[in-house]
Amino acid sequence: MVTSPTKSWIGEMRMLLAVAAVIVCATPLMARDITYRDRNDRLEGVIVEQNISGSQIELVGLRREVAAPIVNQSGKVTLAFWVDKARDLEISVRHYRKNYWMVPHQKRWDRGWQSFAWNRGEVIDELSLQPADLSVLIRDPAKGTYLPGVLSLGDAASAEERYRFDFHVRGGLDATCRVVRLTDAGPADVWRTTIERDASGMASIFWNGRDQSGAVVPPGPLFLRLEGYLVLTDRDEEFVREVPFYHGSSGE
Repeated sequence: MVTSPTKSWIGEMRMLLAVAAVIVCATPLMARDITYRDRNDRLEGVIVEQNISGSQIELVGLRREVAAPIVNQSGKVTLAFWVDKARDLEISVRHYRKNYWMVPHQKRWDRGWQSFAWNRGEVIDELSLQPADLSVLIRDPAKGTYLPGVLSLGDAASAEERYRFDFHVRGGLDATCRVVRLTDAGPADVWRTTIERDASGMASIFWNGRDQSGAVVPPGPLFLRLEGYLVLTDRDEEFVREVPFYHGSSGE
């Protein structure tokens, strides 16, 4: 049977279009560069290799979640925090499971409410990160004290004002958690609770800024004291972990 030139040409075109379609489908779309790198005002991205802490229980975040949302710039993430006097601070925002980190270049911060905003589209949206899963750590290296950060991505705020302490635990946990104030007579409990968990991973402790009777705790330096046992595979290990932090602000 003789094939007409027209039918042969049409058949070849169909084959070329089919091959082109396969090539297009097999070629991945160009994604943004989400590797950890310098982005002008900050370092941000995914760190492939991390320094592993030797601690069995590691503080990875201290956030202050507020009832009223922060009005921020469109497409921006805003981190706000209170500084009682001008000082150098170490600041990081991270997502533990996805190895996301953000570290501002700015080290020196003035007194009062401070804020840092960055573009969420470059990395955060690319990774589909959820606001509740981001941990904030603001530390005064001179004093070893932590400052709670308020993080806003334009999402719904929490129903009540509270502090959220995020720990990464390498084992189960059976512990007592206390918020403590130092007085002339010595440490005094402000609030306490217990925490139990069977598996390793992220553990969050929430405190609403009130004492055990429900009264609002005045602003000032406090400690979160975590004391108990890490439940490891072959043993239970006793531990004490203290987190000094500043509660409230004189601007409230």
